[in-house]
Amino acid sequence: MDILSCQNFDYFEFIKTKEKLLCDFPFLKAKRIGKSVMGKEICAFMLGKAEEYVLFVGGVSGSEGYTSLLLSAFLYDLSKALSLGESFEGLRVRRALKGRALAVVPCLNPDGCEIAAKGKAGCGNFEKTISVFAKNGFESFSTNARGVDLDRNFTALSGLTEPETVALDSFINELPLRHAVVFGSGNGEIVSANGDYIPNRSLRMGEIMATSTGYTFEKQPLIYEGFIDHVGRVHKKPAFKILCEKPKSDELLNLYKELREVLILSAIM
Repeated sequence: MDILSCQNFDYFEFIKTKEKLLCDFPFLKAKRIGKSVMGKEICAFMLGKAEEYVLFVGGVSGSEGYTSLLLSAFLYDLSKALSLGESFEGLRVRRALKGRALAVVPCLNPDGCEIAAKGKAGCGNFEKTISVFAKNGFESFSTNARGVDLDRNFTALSGLTEPETVALDSFINELPLRHAVVFGSGNGEIVSANGDYIPNRSLRMGEIMATSTGYTFEKQPLIYEGFIDHVGRVHKKPAFKILCEKPKSDELLNLYKELREVLILSAIM
């Protein structure tokens, strides 16, 4: 299935991809964890059974819809390798994932991703309100449909005010979490949550992920608090951002190939 041919996030295509995944791989489960401001479904895919789940999250910022495509492509390729007993990046995945489980939320912010990809056509009845938040153009649109930065909505001070962040937090509260990885745009960094509450294994995990990608590894500044810090502070689990350069439309497949190794490593660590 050529998921990456879409190039830009399209909610309708995303739902078709979800249906295709569930049809082709009956062992893959999907759970509706909530809805966006504009009523779009936010879903989590569950692969495997274990005492703890690794969590992947994409599409947090509207302009990062490509991360939803990357995670969908990874989920499809990994499920196919499991189904056929094939290897993935040199790993025999049936053996590698034994005793492991993965939860994937490909798109936390379907409204923002649709708006960034389609402009006014993605705004629906919210066009007048959204235009206020899109002064720099729709292509760089980053918030949800109410103009809220979802990553920063996880700060201890603001509390969870948005349906998207409430949905993800509720899902994590029900999920026996091993560690979390969120995917976004940057300059090629692996960033870990920071604080005395972070398990010691977090440092070694970050170094392994950085070695796999060739990215730099750093701890998140204490002056910034977002989703990965929320995971560390509240759940006392390692949490990371993988921040890659936003690809041009014809470079998405190359980026996916570059990230395949760190994706599977992050899933089995």
